[in-house]
Amino acid sequence: MKKLAVCVICGAVCALLLANTNMAAASELVYTPINPSFGGNPFNAQWLMDSAMAQNRFEKEYERDLMEDFEDMLTRQIFYRMSRYIIDEAFGEYDEELQPGHYEIGNYHIDISTDGVVITVVIRDIVTGDTTTIEVPYYL
Repeated sequence: MKKLAVCVICGAVCALLLANTNMAAASELVYTPINPSFGGNPFNAQWLMDSAMAQNRFEKEYERDLMEDFEDMLTRQIFYRMSRYIIDEAFGEYDEELQPGHYEIGNYHIDISTDGVVITVVIRDIVTGDTTTIEVPYYL
C-alpha cells in the first residue's frame, strides 16, 4: 500500500507541475556593438581606451633628435642630386663628361667611375659593411 501511495503522490505532483507550466517565451537575439566606432554606446569610449592603455606593453624607445633628422634630410638631398646628375649624364644632357670620384657622405663611401659604356656607382655602408654596385648604361 505504501508503494501505491508514493506512486500516486509522485504522479499527482508531476501532473500539477506539468499542468501549471506556461508556454516558453523567446525572442530574437539582438547584437549591440560595444565599440562606439561601430555603433555602440558613446559612453563606452573612455572605458575601452583605458582598457587598451592598461594592456599596452609597448614603450617608446627614444625620441628623435633634431640633428639626426637634419643629417638624414641632408644625406637624402645629396643622394638625390648625385642620382639626378648620373641619370642626366647617362642620357647625354650635359656637355661635359662625368668625372670619376670618391665621396664620403654620412655612413657611406661612394665611388663613381665611368668607362664610356656604363657609369658604375659603388656604395659601401661603413656601419654594416654592405656594398651595392649600380651600373647605369649610356643612352646616347
